[in-house]
Amino acid sequence: MTASPFPARLAALRRALRLAPGQAFILPRAAAHHGETLTPQDERLAWLTGFDGSAGTALITARAAALAVDGRYTQQARQQAPAFEGIGATLSDQKVWLSKARVTSVLIDPWLHTKTWFEGATMHLPAVRLLARNPIDALWQDRPLTPTNPVRHHPLKYTGQNAQDKLSGIQTAIHKAGFDVFVFTSLESIAWLFNIRGNDTRYTPLVLATAAVPIRGKPRLYLHPASVTHSLRGFAKVCAVDDLGDDLKRWRGQGKTIAFDPEVTSLAQVRQAGRAARSMADPCLIPRAQKNRTELAGARAAGVLDGVAVTRLLAWLARLKTPPTEMAVSDKLESLRALCPDYRGPSFPSISATGPHSALPHYRARRAHDHHLKPRHLYLLDCGGQYPQGTTDATRTIAVGKAAITRSHRRWFTAVLKGHISLARAVVPAHANALALDTLARQHLWQAGGDYQHGTGHGVGSFLSVHESPPRINTRPGAPVKPGMIFSNEPGYYRPGAFGIRIENLYAVKPATRAGWVAFETLTFIPIDTRLVDRAALSIQEIRWIDAYHKKVRTVIRPRLTGPTRVQDRTWLEAATRPLDRLP
Repeated sequence: MTASPFPARLAALRRALRLAPGQAFILPRAAAHHGETLTPQDERLAWLTGFDGSAGTALITARAAALAVDGRYTQQARQQAPAFEGIGATLSDQKVWLSKARVTSVLIDPWLHTKTWFEGATMHLPAVRLLARNPIDALWQDRPLTPTNPVRHHPLKYTGQNAQDKLSGIQTAIHKAGFDVFVFTSLESIAWLFNIRGNDTRYTPLVLATAAVPIRGKPRLYLHPASVTHSLRGFAKVCAVDDLGDDLKRWRGQGKTIAFDPEVTSLAQVRQAGRAARSMADPCLIPRAQKNRTELAGARAAGVLDGVAVTRLLAWLARLKTPPTEMAVSDKLESLRALCPDYRGPSFPSISATGPHSALPHYRARRAHDHHLKPRHLYLLDCGGQYPQGTTDATRTIAVGKAAITRSHRRWFTAVLKGHISLARAVVPAHANALALDTLARQHLWQAGGDYQHGTGHGVGSFLSVHESPPRINTRPGAPVKPGMIFSNEPGYYRPGAFGIRIENLYAVKPATRAGWVAFETLTFIPIDTRLVDRAALSIQEIRWIDAYHKKVRTVIRPRLTGPTRVQDRTWLEAATRPLDRLP
């Protein structure tokens, strides 16, 4: 068996840093653009620790090491990074650990920490010292190169608004806020604002770039010259990546005010602007989140395209005589999605998990522990696709085989489903915040003595990130959802070592018939496994919702089930979506 490389990497990092007693190095999973999707060359945390979750922070002293993760990744971090002590993800948790380790100063790479983080750190953590260079970049000898893929124009038939009109609106917003220039570091905002897409990051069609938008004149795009297309030069000045520092210095000398979003801008970037730097929320956030009619139509179309692939997968699973492995199921899903000419790839790594694995909310199947689906187990599939029309995300939990379903399975599946329906059916005041919506989804689990350690919902982009903010629906008060926003509804329940349950659809926020209120439109069309439902625990309204939902699934999916297996697929779909009052 090959020895783990991670202890040696940790030792090499300590030598490179020359950590003195009382010093610690803090390494988050982050890149200079501070988005969720990282390029392979930015996966420093995974290189050092072996942990490959989407969020985490390593804290390293001369003698101790910790890995801070949230509740989604507690078990995964323990398995993947045994050399690191597991702690909570908040700054308070990190402060406690650093205090126990008698740390008096911390070292950071200022490109990997935002201005907002730094301001919080100065209140919670010991003295912070900035490193001129991240030592991992020198230690990581086979580090991947920076991607230089071509930029693609995203057509008006998908965006519904041209880039010039978007830029005009954003320039007006910057001017009203009293600033001269806004510097965009969010790759999602840059892609949306300039109607461009690329292949620089996996799972999300983004271009590695920074943008500066002045209140008058052409905006500037800073990206690799090999990525530039002719159409881009028509409305933006294309600059080399390193030119931004010089431009910031020049604008500062001219007395211009330069605005950044402190939540997603590196401390190093803000420091380059010096006294000219100002804070302003990304002016693209709300217009990007509130989809226009074209984008909403695209989201509906993408939901149907992905619904066809996942429905065919579930029908295929039901016909198999030999249980497949977790990876075989996700591979089959990719082959079915690839039958659609518009499919551009998954929007995140599929979570294909059976039995105890399904109790890990962000489990990822690997060859070393690729389990077969077994009778009496629950199987959880969380998957999403990228289409030019839109981005999808859905989760289904199904009973494997024809073996008996346990009372516990039915009890918790029904509680999760009731929570999902409560949010899906809700009509709420337009000012209702995220915490109120979160409570709707958790109430039935709470009544049964259960809960889940992740958010109830996240925003979803338009052929962009599957995790978009706003909205965020979780246990913290947040901004209200607005018409046009798309969010996931995904309550769950997880029993460690036994099973996990999650039911997820995407919904678009729409005005309700009552003025000043909003309701939610379903964008996901995949059958729900009613074999796991305890009908006696459902209200009449809940039964009607399930039956109406399945009728809609049949209507939009059945005609699109074509190809050699269309008869079997349609037969399975009819059986899977029978009204609840007709089930045995």
